[in-house]
Amino acid sequence: MDNGKKNKRDNSLLIKKYKNEPKVEVIGSKLYKKHLGSVYTFTYNGFPVSIKFDGTVQKYPKSIAKVLERKLNEIAESNARKEINTEVFM
Repeated sequence: MDNGKKNKRDNSLLIKKYKNEPKVEVIGSKLYKKHLGSVYTFTYNGFPVSIKFDGTVQKYPKSIAKVLERKLNEIAESNARKEINTEVFM
């Protein structure tokens, strides 16, 4: 089978899967704008996914929302202040 045809068939199955998944609300918090700009886009299973950081509630298929929330949590943690222990032991 031609790989192009196989990929098209796989994409149509993924599109159908995403359309049938329940939608989950994700807030595009303005707090991320400073670090990521006004829009953050990434690729998920070959599909571009974007979120606007304008404070609005945006809906995504459940599996995509889960990945998006994990990415945003990782970004938040990497930018959070970390306490550094400066205690010297002798």
